[in-house]
Amino acid sequence: MGPVQAVNTCLRKYATFSGRASRSEFWWFTAAMLLSIMAAFALDLTLFEISRNEEAPIFYPITEIVSLGYLLPSAAAQVRRLHDIGAPSQPALLLILTVYALGYAVTYLDLTGRVPDYESATSYLVCTTYFVVVCVGFIILSLLPSQSAINPYGPNPNEVPT
Repeated sequence: MGPVQAVNTCLRKYATFSGRASRSEFWWFTAAMLLSIMAAFALDLTLFEISRNEEAPIFYPITEIVSLGYLLPSAAAQVRRLHDIGAPSQPALLLILTVYALGYAVTYLDLTGRVPDYESATSYLVCTTYFVVVCVGFIILSLLPSQSAINPYGPNPNEVPT
């Protein structure tokens, strides 16, 4: 599956948490998502002249909108990718939502240099470590090859014409 077809498929199935997604579909979509979020961030920096030295809280409006727009499609693509290797989606969906929440909190806290809701730096370190470990785990699972033939979640997407 090529990049344009993968992005179109994932955006078309933005809330479809059933079925399977091939490695190429998932990784092309992830690459496009990351590139568009980086472009939104660059646009924020250019348009709003935001710097780390400002006293005001840092807020990147375009990046926030683009990231929130990808929340549901990327979670659905990740669940379908886990289905493709035969993994159940219920625990994964909880972990995905946790990763998004912690990722947002860790990014916000890191950019502002403040730790507003944590009693100590240890809590921040634990949250950051959990975030990194879960992300690495999802990356490893997403790199595994598809289960051949049919599994409980449907036919192999590499063997089914789209």
